[in-house]
Amino acid sequence: MKKNHAPEKSLNQTKNVTHKPANTNLAIQRKRLLEALTLAGSNGITTIEARHRLNILAPAPRVHELRHNDDLNIETVWREDFTPEGYPHNVASYVLKAGSFKEAQANV
Repeated sequence: MKKNHAPEKSLNQTKNVTHKPANTNLAIQRKRLLEALTLAGSNGITTIEARHRLNILAPAPRVHELRHNDDLNIETVWREDFTPEGYPHNVASYVLKAGSFKEAQANV
């Protein structure tokens, strides 16, 4: 069932990203996502935010590339988020952490 509205939360960090969302070049998408992750801090960026605000339709592969190609420690946290239409979904939220991906994996 559709909810009347999604709960209020701060999405201003994705509005400040400098790389234009119209550019769908993969390298630019990675830069746009990294900038948004940096601005978001511990709030992270959800799949829904990446799709609707950053114009990254497949954020999981971009996160994978940032982890494995750039060795960035990006944590995936599952949480509920709402589509712009107000529908709830369990989605990935990506949070940029200190250190490297390889170091984090070694400690698991």
